[in-house]
This record gives sequence, structure tokens and C-alpha cells, in this order.
Amino acid sequence: MKAHHTKAFVEKDGSITVRNVPFPEGEQVEVFVQSHEKAVTKTNGKYPLRGSVHRYEQPFDPSANSSDWGAIGDGG
Repeated sequence: MKAHHTKAFVEKDGSITVRNVPFPEGEQVEVFVQSHEKAVTKTNGKYPLRGSVHRYEQPFDPSANSSDWGAIGDGG
């Protein structure tokens, strides 16, 4: 099965026109319509920080102190 992804806008009369699809004339296709906002919300479950305001104040500094690393490798 071939797939084609594109975006379109809903017209005043509720219709959507999709142009330049890569399928031959007369071929039967399945059409699935999803709101763009709902698609973004759906991915937020898997990536909870996507789209949120989050920044690293010092991105090049170590993520842990050197004394913290000693506790990890001690092993008992």
C-alpha cells in the first residue's frame, strides 16, 4: 500500500480539496482526515516536553557533580 501525507484547509462549505496526489486516475484510495491540533496533542503523551517552554541555562556544563559519579560505580 502506498501512502501520501499532505495538509489542506477546510473550505467554508466544509469541503477539502487535495491536489497533486501521486496516484493514477481511477485508483480507489482511502481518505483519513484528522485535525492538526489533535495530532500534536496525541504526540505530547509520548514526548511530554515537546511544545513546552523548557530550556537549559548551562547546556555545556556536566549533568552531575564528580562526587555523584563515585557513588554509582562503588557497587558495594
